[in-house]
Amino acid sequence: MKKIIIIGVVISLLVAARLNDYIYGLWVFYGTGKDITVNIKDDFGKARAVAYWVFDNIKGMERYGYFKNIDDNFMNVYRRKMGSCDQSAWVYVVMTNLLGLNSRVMYLIDDRGESPHTVASVRIKDNTYIVDTLIHDIFNLSDQKAFKEYQDLFNKYCVRYYGNNTSGCSAPDISWFKNGVYSDTLKEKILKKVLLRKN
Repeated sequence: MKKIIIIGVVISLLVAARLNDYIYGLWVFYGTGKDITVNIKDDFGKARAVAYWVFDNIKGMERYGYFKNIDDNFMNVYRRKMGSCDQSAWVYVVMTNLLGLNSRVMYLIDDRGESPHTVASVRIKDNTYIVDTLIHDIFNLSDQKAFKEYQDLFNKYCVRYYGNNTSGCSAPDISWFKNGVYSDTLKEKILKKVLLRKN
């Protein structure tokens, strides 16, 4: 009986620590988001300001010579200042949602049905803007010229970080966005992370 009580106390402390991390993280992100958008009145200006903040503060892990999937708790990504494409997109989505914008993580789906890349999507009025936190670009998905410029940036990124061996890195096709899958809502994702984390 004593062991069960001790195990229960330990589990409660671990869940409380993880929950405190999320609560503290939400407070930090809300404050940071308010600070960087304090003088901005329009939603696109806010979305762009947060995008540039993420571009400057969360670096892609492959730029440091390694790429491994580690805890993508948005507060941990913020602390270590680096993350994979989905992790940095998640940082963007948390901050913009706290500012009242309608943004979600979007997993791009290629012709094989796989998700080779993740971006953030923010809906402002009747426009969908894509924020690629790895490539450092924000563009209106319906603007063909902007999409072509994005593909050029992506291809340059592939060459810069992978050299001549870019076989696993290529610019997304427009169909990848059309086939894309959105993540859970902010509330659902936080509850899943807090309650279902296994490590």
